[in-house]
Amino acid sequence: MARNLAASGSKNGGTTRKHIRRTEGKKPGKISWIHGTKATFFESRAVDWAAAQKGGSFQVGQFYDNISSLYLQKYGYNMKDEDDLAEDVPDPTDPQARDADAATLTQEEADRRSKIYKELRTRIGQWYRLHYGGGVEQAQHNLFHDMLSAGANMGVPRPAKMQTWQYYSRLHYDKRVKARFEERFKTKVQRAKDLGKEPPWEVGIRGEVTRQAWAEELDDFKAVVTAAQEKEHQQMIRAWEMGFEMNVAIMLCGPVGHLGGAVEVRSVHAGTSGGVNPQKWYNWDPVGYQNAERSMVRFSEETFNVEERRRRIVSATSGTSDPVASGSRAQEGASSARPGSPRDEQHRGDASPAPGDPPSGESPAAPPPAQQDSAALRDSVPPPPQDSPAPRDSAPPRDSPTPRDSPAPEHKAWKRNDMREWPEELRRAHSAFAMGAKWPVEWAGLVSKFLQTEAGVWEEVARVEEGNGRLRPSLLLIFVPLCYLLDLELRV
Repeated sequence: MARNLAASGSKNGGTTRKHIRRTEGKKPGKISWIHGTKATFFESRAVDWAAAQKGGSFQVGQFYDNISSLYLQKYGYNMKDEDDLAEDVPDPTDPQARDADAATLTQEEADRRSKIYKELRTRIGQWYRLHYGGGVEQAQHNLFHDMLSAGANMGVPRPAKMQTWQYYSRLHYDKRVKARFEERFKTKVQRAKDLGKEPPWEVGIRGEVTRQAWAEELDDFKAVVTAAQEKEHQQMIRAWEMGFEMNVAIMLCGPVGHLGGAVEVRSVHAGTSGGVNPQKWYNWDPVGYQNAERSMVRFSEETFNVEERRRRIVSATSGTSDPVASGSRAQEGASSARPGSPRDEQHRGDASPAPGDPPSGESPAAPPPAQQDSAALRDSVPPPPQDSPAPRDSAPPRDSPTPRDSPAPEHKAWKRNDMREWPEELRRAHSAFAMGAKWPVEWAGLVSKFLQTEAGVWEEVARVEEGNGRLRPSLLLIFVPLCYLLDLELRV
């Protein structure tokens, strides 16, 4: 329950610890650093925190990043634990907004703020867990998921629009603000010295003077500054959009060998919604996403007939291992749709084919249920003629290693001497792809070709956009490991 405390009771306009304890009906002593307007600030976002918990550790981290930024925008970097605002003010809304004086900070002040931010973020997490309970369930990670996420989420954030008075300060600080600030700051320093108190921080007074100066400007002048800011922001947005920044949802659907040939979806996503609790598509609109997933399953059931589904069954005794069986599902959030599962049944309409029903025109014999023993299902498939090649998914002889077990030779793709000349995004992509360095040599060859192509594209973008261009790794390099891990035939 939010606690609305009267922010009065001290001579300097703040709220004393003694007054807070008396207002809350408690004895004097140590209090929580979150009280008064700060308690209202955090409690009003409890619903967003709970929603982030359901999304996993990534969303929780985003929540803590954003709320820490909003807190510092409202309360500043010098608010003591026992202090509070004399009067509550509207909460800021843009977590990406920069500090008004960010361009003029000394290295010492920048380091101090960075330390305050990190400590604040930790304390906020502790407070939410203490008051609302429950830790964050650790997501099950695997090599492929880490590699794909690193490649798909390396885009540059959308340019944030600073507050208008901050833009005004950037343009006109020297002529319209500086003299007023220096005079007021000098007066406050002298007053603090006379009273034997610590001198005030420049940051808060500079912001106060700048906002006052902006409020006193003529309306015509304000209109000119506002129009200039909007024009500049739109140019930044266009440059960002030219960087190929887009939401990505990659979905693969087909028979899964270790599930008796049942059709399932595997997917990975990049791009989140806005706000203090950014969510990916499948969390932002779960019903809509599940409908799309089920539609893809129904389509794939028409694509792969009964014999094709049976042909893809992997025998439990054949020695072939399906990565999905060990938990390496290729979708962030571990979402999948499978015919016959309770979730699939719940959302499947009457007009859609029932799980396991053969396509029209096929034999009425339905594929065996996924729950049966896969070895028995494999035995139901007629053996190939003596002179025909073995099926694609049959196991190799015991004395020869499978392709996946064969050690990959050292490849030039993993030893590059020109990485210092690459843009940051390309270096991060290379690090992500190198997680598959022990895969067969075909993977290294694709990476090598990608680097040759992408380096030329980067040079062209740098010339056209003057360094503002941003590219993602080729989608080919996202599809290739998906197909490889799912035992799909790949034709490039």
